Amino acid sequence: MTVFELVGTILLILFLVAISAVFSATETAYFAASKPKLRAKAKLGDVSAAIAEYLRNHMERAISTILVCSTMFNNYANSVATNLLYQYFGESSEIITTIIMTLLIVIFAELLPKFFVIRRAEAVAIGMAKILKFLIFVVK
Repeated sequence: MTVFELVGTILLILFLVAISAVFSATETAYFAASKPKLRAKAKLGDVSAAIAEYLRNHMERAISTILVCSTMFNNYANSVATNLLYQYFGESSEIITTIIMTLLIVIFAELLPKFFVIRRAEAVAIGMAKILKFLIFVVK
């Protein structure tokens, strides 16, 4: 594996963890978003706020889609990391990958996004509303 391939693979793993972090933040945003605030913005004509309000009121669709997408990106990141580390550590790569990826995912794709989004729940819910609506359609 060349240096460029190594760097590219590491960047891919970090990108996948970042995507998972977005889904984690979105999950928290929909749980923490104020229904009255979303409704007020929707009444002012904000289409994304109207979608977010609908999704907030129908959490089962939103959350199941978020969890499916998050799991998919986490599994892909784990697979890429295992493949990468196998080239350097052989059979031991599975345990090494499990430790490294568990720490990466728990800290950077779960805890930190939830911590940072809690004060911006409505903004994140509104910002992700159209994307989430599309993903619900795709996953459905």
